Amino acid sequence: MRFLTCAIITVSSISLAHAEVSDKIPSIPGMWIWGGICLAASVVSLRYLRAWLGGVIALAALYISSTGLWVINHATIGPAAIKEQGPGYIISAIGSAFLPCLGIAVGLFWRWIAETRASGKRRNHPGLAQGAREPAERPGLRSQRLPVGR
Repeated sequence: MRFLTCAIITVSSISLAHAEVSDKIPSIPGMWIWGGICLAASVVSLRYLRAWLGGVIALAALYISSTGLWVINHATIGPAAIKEQGPGYIISAIGSAFLPCLGIAVGLFWRWIAETRASGKRRNHPGLAQGAREPAERPGLRSQRLPVGR
């Protein structure tokens, strides 16, 4: 009798299990925070580091910030996450993944402006010869020694 009661309760209570996925996926504020960190890393690395190293860091930042896109594109987790979090999760996932792309564009533009200004200063300086780093000596501005004792 005991076995039959347990079997009836077990069979009658079988239903689809709905697990909460919100505690297993990146949160909306977390995605924006990581997107902002990746934006800053992209801008700073592309502006101040060597070009290849800045590119590697920017691509790593893009990879890190795209975790929200992976969640919404997953076959089983995506619909459950969107159902629990709402359409704001989709907007946050796309927006936070876009931030490093914006950082790459801003960093490359900032680097281009700095290099253009630096090359323009060297090129337009009146005392610089073609390709020289030090100002060339002008004929009329030679240093004259003053006679000692006069």
